[in-house]
Amino acid sequence: MGGKTSAFVKGSLLLDICSCLLLSLFWVWNWVAFQSPTSLPLVFDEGSVTIPSRAVSLLAFALTGFGLFAWHRFRPVRRSGTISRILVYAVPVAAACGMLGFDIIDGLFDGEYTSINFLFADVCMGVGGALLYMEFGLFFSTLGAKRYRFVVICCIVSVVVSVPVSMSLFGRGVLRQVLTALILIGSAPALAALYKRYPLYRATVGEVSRIPVKFVVTLLLVGASYGLMQGFFAEWNAVRMMNPLSATGFVVAAVIMACAVFLFKFDFNRLVYQLGFPIFACGFLITALGEMPGHIEPFFGVLLSVAGYRFIEITMWVLCLYLAANMKGPLRWFFALLGGALAFSEAVGLMVFELSPVGFASMEFTLVASVLLVSALYLVTGKVSYEDWGIVKPGSWQQNDEVAQACDLLAVEYFLTAREKDVFLLLAQGRNRKAISEKLVLSENTIKTHASNIYSKLGVHNQQELIDAVEAREGANAKPSIGGEI
Repeated sequence: MGGKTSAFVKGSLLLDICSCLLLSLFWVWNWVAFQSPTSLPLVFDEGSVTIPSRAVSLLAFALTGFGLFAWHRFRPVRRSGTISRILVYAVPVAAACGMLGFDIIDGLFDGEYTSINFLFADVCMGVGGALLYMEFGLFFSTLGAKRYRFVVICCIVSVVVSVPVSMSLFGRGVLRQVLTALILIGSAPALAALYKRYPLYRATVGEVSRIPVKFVVTLLLVGASYGLMQGFFAEWNAVRMMNPLSATGFVVAAVIMACAVFLFKFDFNRLVYQLGFPIFACGFLITALGEMPGHIEPFFGVLLSVAGYRFIEITMWVLCLYLAANMKGPLRWFFALLGGALAFSEAVGLMVFELSPVGFASMEFTLVASVLLVSALYLVTGKVSYEDWGIVKPGSWQQNDEVAQACDLLAVEYFLTAREKDVFLLLAQGRNRKAISEKLVLSENTIKTHASNIYSKLGVHNQQELIDAVEAREGANAKPSIGGEI
């Protein structure tokens, strides 16, 4: 018996390591394909408008992501079919073959393209990237429904692991090209193998959750800001080690994330708006204080911007996993929306920078930083009931604490005070007035007053009706513990 248990633990550990490594490759792909500080120009005719090639891949990503969002969000819910399998397996293979093929058509397989081939290769990269983003999100949200804390740790560790791989690809066009193609081709089979080995299932549900507006606004604002900084990346990349060194911002982001989540127990509001946005804004301010291309000062601003952006992206990814674990209905549309919104706004920001007659100077970067800080102040104070994810602490949230979670959400919706929230939870757990008084070291009359206020705010008349309300909210949050449709 002990031998079987030991073998199971070893097998589970191996699966966890494989999942972390696979997610690391996903972050490598994402950085190399869409976020690194290089953006070669596309020129079709002499004297015509020049656009950054990365904007093409980002727009292809965004359009594909929005298309997948519409397909999975608004179509009738049903189980896996032929079309879904084609999308998951065939399209990434076709995209990878297209990327490699257009490089070969150039006449030399070197990881570089000429203008029109570059355009088609970027489109292939964007389409494949959107599918990749959606499938990785679906798998890790499915896994996170059972093991949320592990998935949070996996997200943080995988970002650090991805750094040396990303740095090793700098200046190696062929290796970079082959690796990105292999990640595209191999991800779907690898994820399918993990699905079979983990005790996970994928089910369909008839009800679909609402779109969290504040979440989408946050993505659009962050993506556009990073697109502007990415344009500066490309312009300032005369310092040759800019690309690989900027990836070290991943490590900074991961360390801050680990401390904020597991040491200080920050909730999502504090993580995104009171920590991520200020870090990002500081990157813009430091960049604005330095000279434009040719000096070393802006590098620290760029490094901090990369760290801030990556910190926010990891946090939003972890938030997606939390929302998915509490969603009703299929999950694919949610991650398609996440990737599509980020890619679209990043492309817009990049093109605004590139098409600007004189580029962005210190004043513009200071303005961007101010917009980020003001937006953070506004978004963190939102009181929309179905977007109360901000109060959740990813470092301590557990799926099996449904009653406490439902009480937390109801407390926000009905504006309970901190003390009323304490009494509310104990009432929901069936405790009587005397037990609550002893637990909280308060008089029974004080407990009676708090209970009366709670009943009034929730519109109930007694403890049983309160428990029924909590159970109703708990049921509304519930979903099959193993994700959405395939």
